[in-house]
Amino acid sequence: MGDKPTQSGSKRTVLTLLGLLLLIGVGGYQIAKSQQSPSEEILPVRRSEPQSVTALGWLEPEGEIIHVAAPPSREGDRVERLLVNVGDSVEAGETIAILDRYDLRQAAVDLAQRDIDIAMAQLAQIEAGAKPGDIEAQRARFNRNQAELNGQLASQRAAIANLDAQLNGDRRAQEAQLRRLEAEVSTAEKDCQRYEDLYQQGAVSEQQRDFRCLDATRAVREVEEAQAQYQRIISTGQAQIQEAEANLVRTQSTLDSQIREAEASLEAIAQIRPTDIRLAQSQLQAAIAKLNQAEADLALAVIKAPQAGRILDIHTHPGEVVAPDGIVSLGQTNSMTVLAEVYESDVGQIEVGLPARISSNALPQDLQGTVQQVGLQVLRQSELDLDPAANVDARIVEVRINLDDESSQIATDFTNLHVTVSIDLANTN
Repeated sequence: MGDKPTQSGSKRTVLTLLGLLLLIGVGGYQIAKSQQSPSEEILPVRRSEPQSVTALGWLEPEGEIIHVAAPPSREGDRVERLLVNVGDSVEAGETIAILDRYDLRQAAVDLAQRDIDIAMAQLAQIEAGAKPGDIEAQRARFNRNQAELNGQLASQRAAIANLDAQLNGDRRAQEAQLRRLEAEVSTAEKDCQRYEDLYQQGAVSEQQRDFRCLDATRAVREVEEAQAQYQRIISTGQAQIQEAEANLVRTQSTLDSQIREAEASLEAIAQIRPTDIRLAQSQLQAAIAKLNQAEADLALAVIKAPQAGRILDIHTHPGEVVAPDGIVSLGQTNSMTVLAEVYESDVGQIEVGLPARISSNALPQDLQGTVQQVGLQVLRQSELDLDPAANVDARIVEVRINLDDESSQIATDFTNLHVTVSIDLANTN
């Protein structure tokens, strides 16, 4: 009975100690919690942001590569002369190649230039008028034609007068002969009648009578022949006179026409006509247009550099038909750029002005550049990635990066080199 109080007191003591320990622990925790610094406050977990975007790309000259070709031609132009080699630097407008049609078109230009020279000389001659010597020569021809007309007319008139005089003389002579023969006929007829009477009287013989009468008959025939001759003389003479007069009319008409023509030529030489000037001017303009066309055709046979740059490759050599890729490839390699293919999922982080690092095993060192342009089209990825496990159907956006001067000089000889591009996102907004 005396032990029970002792056991009950011991239990109470243990419980009291446990309570005190619990209070001390809670109080210590509260004190420690109140003494913690704000910097040690537990923050929510955040996902880490990428520091760069990596993409594949290639080096190319600023302004891209230009394929210099010949104008389209149905004949298929050939390169006759190639004036550049790979690596040569050319200026804008510098001749790169000469096509095989150059000589033919140069000849056309020369011919057109000669036509212009002739047309200009003709116009100047017309505007200056005829030379005094030409006018005097034409006037002399006019005077000579007129003198020739007068001489021929005078000669033919004299011939007509001679024919007329000859006809009159022949007529008078024939008329005199007719009168003489008619007188003889009269005398012969009277003798015949007288001897007829004597024959009837028996004073003469029949033979004597017939002889006298035969003279009369012969005289009559001579008169008839003379009359016929007279008609022939008159007819022939008049015909000759008429023919001479007709020749005179024709000669006068012909020479009058020649005189009028010479007079017109003299007037034309001495006069400057506006119509002649307009015609000469039109001929000159046509010749100039022909020259312009010939020069334009010639220019098509001369292949020139469209811009300054460097010859990167030759596609067509002398004697060959111009290749589909043109004659040469030209690029401005003094200022190189990188065209990177950034996945469409990453392009939203790319901004103009971000720095970029370009690397390749072929380069002596990494290149530095700045994002210049972010494309506006989503395209299919090219075949830059040689990994067979790569997704060739990936969608990308082209991002152009300008290299700094030092990097451009290094990249000059590496056009189309495949590179790896790392764009630093640390400075993004």
